Amino acid sequence: MGTARLVIVKDRQHRFLEMTDPVISFGRAPDNTIPLDDDMASRRHCVIERDRDGHHHTIRDLHSFNGTYLNGEPLKSTERLHCYDAIQVGQTFLFYLDEKEGTAGFARFPVSQSSHGMIRPDMTSSGAVTMAHAESAAAQAAASVSDEEAKDALKNMLLLQELSKAINSELDIDNVLKLIMDTAIDLVKAERGFIILVDAEGKMDIVVAHNFNHDDIHTSNFAISRNILNKVINSREPILSTNAATDFMEYASIVDLELRSLMCAPLICKETVLGVLYLDSRLVEARFTQTSLNLLQTFADVAAIGIENARLVGAVREKERLDQELRIASRIQNELLPRENPKVTGLEVCGRMLTAKEVGGDYFDFVQFEGEESIYCCIGDVSGKGVPAGLIMVMARSTLRPFISSYYSTKKILVATNRILKGDLKKGMFMSMILAHWSAREGKVRFTGAGHERLIVYRAATREIEVIGAGGIILGVVPDVEKMLNEMELVLAPGDQLVMYTDGVTEARIGKGEQFGMERLQEIVRENGHKSAPELAEAVVRAVEPFGAGTDQQHDDITLITMRRE
Repeated sequence: MGTARLVIVKDRQHRFLEMTDPVISFGRAPDNTIPLDDDMASRRHCVIERDRDGHHHTIRDLHSFNGTYLNGEPLKSTERLHCYDAIQVGQTFLFYLDEKEGTAGFARFPVSQSSHGMIRPDMTSSGAVTMAHAESAAAQAAASVSDEEAKDALKNMLLLQELSKAINSELDIDNVLKLIMDTAIDLVKAERGFIILVDAEGKMDIVVAHNFNHDDIHTSNFAISRNILNKVINSREPILSTNAATDFMEYASIVDLELRSLMCAPLICKETVLGVLYLDSRLVEARFTQTSLNLLQTFADVAAIGIENARLVGAVREKERLDQELRIASRIQNELLPRENPKVTGLEVCGRMLTAKEVGGDYFDFVQFEGEESIYCCIGDVSGKGVPAGLIMVMARSTLRPFISSYYSTKKILVATNRILKGDLKKGMFMSMILAHWSAREGKVRFTGAGHERLIVYRAATREIEVIGAGGIILGVVPDVEKMLNEMELVLAPGDQLVMYTDGVTEARIGKGEQFGMERLQEIVRENGHKSAPELAEAVVRAVEPFGAGTDQQHDDITLITMRRE
């Protein structure tokens, strides 16, 4: 036949094949017409066959593992080849040339389409040719085609393949945006270029603005028409003007700039408009053409994929960074919580916490200053969850402990703590708390509640329970809570047990299911109150487990303190 040939591109190398054989097979097996040194290719991958009249070629896939792609689309049946068709076999690219089609074949070249053809995301990992190789291959391959525009088309196809590889190999979003901007300016020889991204609410943001020297354009020179940007975003179609001052004379920003040429292409990825690629020029010699616009739109599709890939990678990296910081914060927070149950004369004490997030907003603490004769037990719950709540928990601990050493009264300690929290907490943030003090000499518990959950007392003599309101007002809301807090006393007989908890226990549930509830908690205390303090705490945790405790379904921190008089 003599008029058709292939440009074969793989690993920065290219070669040519005159298609004289009626059947040409491709694959890794050595007996193929074209054996491919390509791990992504099957042993028998695909064939190109000359039809019976000898004037055309067709291609079909041989049930290859990774498939054959024609102009970026999976090859599902036998297809006729046209001049400038791009074929992907594994990581090898084949460009079909047929001088008999001439310029007619150029009309099928993917650059002249809006987007969805030749360049695909996974084509960029192929170790494509360098710019020099691409230009060399294009020049030689186009030698049999007389039409200059067709020659440029093939050159642009190989060029876009290389640009696609470069953009998709860069993972930093800022670098990707700059690379896209500078490449677009060079592609169409523009004087200025802007990348405008659109957020979920439709707000436009100019993220990169460069001139023809690839230098940043100062914000004072960001004179571009928002009307044109909105038109491109809403229509999802590119705009070209070779006499912008006349075509858009109703837009003052364009008239004032005396623009001669203007191009604007949407950045679309997975049917979503990410933004706009905008280029303009005042120079006579930089007149844009329809070919320029076709090239820009194809490049914009490649660029949109690169932007989305970089965004996704950035999001993953940011999540990994936050997860690492959360792990560190969680470790610090756990270091501040009691590491073991304290030893107290006449009292057995146990504390447990299960956080819903890596950093929790619940708080419990044990403070002893008089050996084993006395202990302060504190439990609290910060509004909100996560890191902000965890920071307030640390703040409360750092504030409360010094006041415990200064005051004996649980009420005075909380009044002083509230003054500090009120001055430091943001509006809307607060904390509930119960501070209890056990004295072995007195044999009783004094406590002050600040808007926290009720206390549960198990009476060993009757095996019944009592529920006592904590009273008081939450901390961090008003400057002075002295008149709103009351210190109360609770006598514990031998074997009696006191339970303090946060609402994460009673409100535990999976999804929108039934809550664990106060009645269940009371029943668990009634059935297990005769056991040791650690055994009662463990019984509560086990009972809450079906309601999501200790799993991804846990919605709130679960914290409790059990205190049993020996």
